[in-house]
Amino acid sequence: MGFYVLIHWVSLALAGATLAILSAAVVRQWFRQRRSQRDAQRRESLMALALEYIEEPEFLPAFKAQLRPEDQRLLVELFAGLLPKVRGDYAEKVVHLMREMGLRDRCLRQMNSPKWWKRADAAAVLGWFNEPQVITALSRAMDDPQVDVRLEAARALTRLGAVQSVAGLVARLAVVDASHSLGVKEIFRSLGTGAE
Repeated sequence: MGFYVLIHWVSLALAGATLAILSAAVVRQWFRQRRSQRDAQRRESLMALALEYIEEPEFLPAFKAQLRPEDQRLLVELFAGLLPKVRGDYAEKVVHLMREMGLRDRCLRQMNSPKWWKRADAAAVLGWFNEPQVITALSRAMDDPQVDVRLEAARALTRLGAVQSVAGLVARLAVVDASHSLGVKEIFRSLGTGAE
C-alpha cells in the first residue's frame, strides 16, 4: 500500500512540475512576442523620425532628444535593412545620420562582442563607412572564428572597395561549408569577372 501512495505523490509532483514548466514557457513566449511587437512599433516610429531628419537635417538635435538608450540596437537593425535599398545622395545622408547618431562607434565596439550575430550585424553596418579605422576592424574580422562574421566582413570590404588581396579573401573563405557557398559566390561576383 505504501508503494502505491509513493507512486501517487510522485505522479502528482511530476504533473505539477510539468504544469510549472509549461506555464513558464508560455509566459516567456508571451514576453518575447510582446517585446517583438514593441520593437516593431518603435522601429516604425524611428524610421519616420530618421526619414524626417534626412529630409531636414537641421532637426538632428530634436531627433537625438527623442531617442531612448535601447533605441541604439533598433537603429543598427533599421539602418542595416535600409542602406542596401537606397543609393546616391540619399545613402550618403543615411550614413551621415548614422555617424551623427554614434552608430559607427557603437558598431566598432560591437565587433568585439562575444556574440557572433552582433559582430556580423556590426560588420554589415560598418560596410557603409569608408574610413581607415573601419577597414582595419573589418580586416581583423576576416579572421573571426564564426563564418557568418567573416562573410559579412568580406561583403563590407568588397562594398568599400577595400579588398587587399583576392587570394587572402579566398584563403579566409575557403573553409566555408556548402550552406554559405552562395554568399561567397556573391562576394567574388561583386569583385568583378577577374575575381571568379
